[in-house]
Amino acid sequence: MAVIRNNIRDAGMEEQFLSWIQEHGNRLQRICYFYSWNSEERKDLYQEVLIQIWKSMPRFREESSPGTWMYRIAVNTALMHRRTMGRKKEVVGLDHVEEQIQAPTIESSMDQEQRMQWLKSAIKDLKDLDKTILLLYFEEIPYDQIATITGISVSNVGVRLTRIRKQLSVMINSPKS
Repeated sequence: MAVIRNNIRDAGMEEQFLSWIQEHGNRLQRICYFYSWNSEERKDLYQEVLIQIWKSMPRFREESSPGTWMYRIAVNTALMHRRTMGRKKEVVGLDHVEEQIQAPTIESSMDQEQRMQWLKSAIKDLKDLDKTILLLYFEEIPYDQIATITGISVSNVGVRLTRIRKQLSVMINSPKS
């Protein structure tokens, strides 16, 4: 009888998991994008995020929205991934080298796509916490949820966003050589 209950519970959990991933998957992928250097690493990180969410589902207490809970898992997984990769000898993928070679300088004639690529490159250079705050802000997550996900106060979220905007402005207006 316990096996039948577990199968029913697992089927319901799987359905809920797939629903949440369908709703929040794109946002989770964007988090992975900014915490990885190449497409293979990005895919591995996204898969690890999904595994961690699945393993954590039985412990979801509904104290926050599923999206907030999932973002927190994604950010923590991405940060752990960065620490693990930092311990290994850094091997830079070819697409990262290509990104660096093709990184444009900011000119008035630069088109919108080039500006977005440059912005993405600048965001990748931010500290991990600042990157997380900015990405959640771009996803239009309210300050109180950003505070919950990052573990800082709501007022600190606002202060950090102001500093991040200034920092990005400096980075973009004085491009890398």
